[in-house]
Amino acid sequence: MINAFSDSHVLLSASERPDAAVMGSLRSPLGSRDPGLHFGRLSPIDLSRRGLGTRSTGVTAEGIEDCCRAMIAQAAEAIIMTDSAGMIRIWNHGAERIFGYSPAEALGRVFTWVVPPRLRGTLWAGFRHSIESGRIANRDDVFRMQATRKSGGRLYVDLSFGLVRDEVDSVIGAFAIGRDCTARHLAEKAMVLELQRRTWS
Repeated sequence: MINAFSDSHVLLSASERPDAAVMGSLRSPLGSRDPGLHFGRLSPIDLSRRGLGTRSTGVTAEGIEDCCRAMIAQAAEAIIMTDSAGMIRIWNHGAERIFGYSPAEALGRVFTWVVPPRLRGTLWAGFRHSIESGRIANRDDVFRMQATRKSGGRLYVDLSFGLVRDEVDSVIGAFAIGRDCTARHLAEKAMVLELQRRTWS
């Protein structure tokens, strides 16, 4: 079952059980092989065991799930999640602001469409390897990636990646969290060029 929250600029995939929680933990279940985003119902006690405390003992699992949705929807960073086939299932307000595409334009498309054609093959190969192997190389690193805006302009985004796992620890997708670093990238590039010019002058 797919639930669309157009007002939140987020699409979330739920399991087949009608009462299932959509959002899980931003950390792994205890004993998981790989940290990342996990789906499944979590109570305040579950969250406490994972180091995610709640202020009030009266907080319900549904309330926590609503907070998770709101955090994803309202974050300034781009938060993008794909299923295991590479189709975009979450596209938040930050992603719309950075890339220029609305959720209606992004959801259901293959994620590589936001990068230049010459980079798509490499990005897709890395994605498939991560999905099939169940691990992301250098998962703690932030990667700078060139991308394209809807307007056609070039931008650079600092991205961190993770895998999405279900309640039995099977990989069901991947996510990326990114911030527009175009201004910083261009400033650093200009500084390097200026240093080179002075060196060769």
